[in-house]
Amino acid sequence: MCVVGIMVGLLLLFAAPGVGSLSLGFLFLLGAWFCLWFFPHDLAHHVVGRVLGVGFRYYFLGRSAITN
Repeated sequence: MCVVGIMVGLLLLFAAPGVGSLSLGFLFLLGAWFCLWFFPHDLAHHVVGRVLGVGFRYYFLGRSAITN
């Protein structure tokens, strides 16, 4: 899912200059920004964890339960 989100973000980024409307181009850039901000984050955690030898047992979607 992360790789697909990154690819969608890149597609929106490269398609934005080609659209005729300025407002539609802005929406494309906004969507690209969101995709390229959100989707690489957890993928980077996974890659760095694997490189450092962290074993992952499961994945979940939701807020962190870590408290101070």
